[in-house]
This record gives sequence, structure tokens and C-alpha cells, in this order.
Amino acid sequence: ADLGLGLEGHVVDTPYGMFVSAWVAAAAVAPDGAADLVGLGAAGRFQLPEWLAREVRNGAELGPLMDRTFHGENTKQKQGAVGIFTNGLMERTEALQVGVTFALTRFINQEFYNRSTDNVYSINALLRGGAHG
Repeated sequence: ADLGLGLEGHVVDTPYGMFVSAWVAAAAVAPDGAADLVGLGAAGRFQLPEWLAREVRNGAELGPLMDRTFHGENTKQKQGAVGIFTNGLMERTEALQVGVTFALTRFINQEFYNRSTDNVYSINALLRGGAHG
């Protein structure tokens, strides 16, 4: 089967503050196209300082805002905001590895997920606008 990964960073504004995370989708398609499966996962979250969250709420995109604020260049493709706020303890790629691992759980331990059709997402169904295949 072929496997594709999609990753998208995002911010979530909550009553407790604004958090940075990422969604990950892992899609597998059998060579004959007969079977397909999507696994979903998310990276961990960390809270943005309120003074930066205000800027994002006012329409600023986090990546360029981080570059301007911390005098970086293409921060979102390098260490990411997580690298700056953890002082290099964890960088963007390490944080995204968590989300990728979580998205792959459906493939790593299939026996647990093949017991029912609950939360089984079909690529073809998603492309047709539905969820379950």
C-alpha cells in the first residue's frame, strides 16, 4: 500500500488561552485501489503568550509574526514556535513526530481498529464529501 501524510499547524483559542498544535492525516491506498484507510492524529499543544495571542486574534499569521518578533527567517519551517518557546528543548519536527505517530496508530496496531467500523474513514468517502466508507 502507498502511504501519504498531510500535516497542518494551527492555533486554537480557548477560555484558557491560545494554543499551538498540528493535525496529521495518514492515508493508505492499496496498489489495486481496493482498500483505503485514513488515520488521524494531532501533535501536543502548548500555550502562546497572551501578548502574541492578541496579535493572532487581530489577524496576524503566527509564522511571520514569530519571524518579526524574534528576528528569525522562516521560523515555521525551521524550529517552529515550539523551538523558540522551549528554548530548543523540542523543535518543530519532534513535535510533529508525535502527531504522525498518533495518526499511524490505526496502521501500527490494526487488530484493535478492525473490530468495528466506528471511526474508520475512507479516502473515497472523504473525497465524495462523506466520512465513513
